[in-house]
Amino acid sequence: DGAGNTRVERMLITPGPMPPDADCPRLVSTCDATHSANTRRGISVRDSWFEKMTDDAANIHSYFARAVGYDAQSGMLRYTYGEERYQTCCAPFRKGDEGWCFRPETGEKLRFTALSDTAAEEDGCFCIHIRMASAGLPDGMLIQNKSASGDGFCYENCLIDNNRSRGILVKASHGRIRGCTFRHNGMSAVLVKPEIPDGWGECGFAEDLVIENNRIEECGFFTGSELHSAVNIQADVPHTWMCHRNIQICNNSFGPRYTAYALFADHVEGLNLAGNCFEARAARHEELYPQGFNTLWPDDTEPAVLLSDVTDLQESGNSFPPSVRRPMVSRKEEKSS
Repeated sequence: DGAGNTRVERMLITPGPMPPDADCPRLVSTCDATHSANTRRGISVRDSWFEKMTDDAANIHSYFARAVGYDAQSGMLRYTYGEERYQTCCAPFRKGDEGWCFRPETGEKLRFTALSDTAAEEDGCFCIHIRMASAGLPDGMLIQNKSASGDGFCYENCLIDNNRSRGILVKASHGRIRGCTFRHNGMSAVLVKPEIPDGWGECGFAEDLVIENNRIEECGFFTGSELHSAVNIQADVPHTWMCHRNIQICNNSFGPRYTAYALFADHVEGLNLAGNCFEARAARHEELYPQGFNTLWPDDTEPAVLLSDVTDLQESGNSFPPSVRRPMVSRKEEKSS
C-alpha cells in the first residue's frame, strides 16, 4: 500500500547491451520508468537518470471505482470496479480515510469520510459505511480514495531524457518536482491531468504542487500541439469544479521548445508563477515536426504562457525573450485574436 514511502535513489534506466547477432543496439529501455498507483504515501525518487522510455518517466495516480448504490439512512455505500476492462479500483478504504465522489458529466462533486474498512461482497462489489453532508449519492458516480492517491511524492535532481511521451505525469497532491532536467521529451515534460475518460481508470487532481528549479528543453516534438506544452496543467472535462489548486511554478528554466506555449494552465485555483526564465522556441525541424510549424523562429513574438480559467494568479520576476509582444495570454484573448 505504499505506507512506508518507496524510495528510489541513484537508479539508471537505459537500453541494455546489444543482443547477440543483432544489427543495431537496443533502441528503448522500458515503458514507464516508474509508476505509482493507489499508494498511501507517494514515491520519492532522487539522483536518478531515466532515458529512452516508450512512455513516461513517472506516472503518479490512483484508480477510481464506480458507485452502484447508497443508503443515506444507514450510510452504506456500495461500489464496484471503475474500469472493467482492466478491473481497476480505488485502494480499499480504512476507517478515517477521506473519499471523493464525482460525476464528470455534470460537475457534481461530494466528499465523504470512511466510517469502516472496505468489505468485499459476493457479487464482486464492495461496501463501506461513510459520512457525508449530502442526503444522497446517485448511482454511477466515480469514487476515489483520496487517502491512497500517491500524495506527498517527490522527484528531485533527476535527468529524464529522450523518451516518446511525458516526463512526469501527475495525478496526486502535495508533490515536489525539484532540480530535474527534462530533455527531448516527445510530449510534456510535466503533465498534471486526471485523464478519467481515457480508458485506464486513472484519476486524481493536484493540490499544493511545487515545480521549481528545473531545466526543461527541446520538449513537445511528438505533435507540437498545445496538449504537449512543456508544463501542461489541465482539467479533464469542462467543469470548473474539476480544478487543481495551489500550484507553484518557480525558478524554472524553459529552454527551446517545439510547441506554441511553454506553459498551459487550465482550471487552476491559485497559481504562482515566479522567477521563471522562458527562452524562445526551437527551430523547425522539417523531418520530425509538422511542416510550417514555428515559422516565427528565431524572431519569436508570440506568448509563452496560455492561461484558461485560472483564478488567484500571482506573477512576478519572470523573464521572456525581448521579441515577445505579450508574455502571457488567456484563452479568450487567444480565440479573439
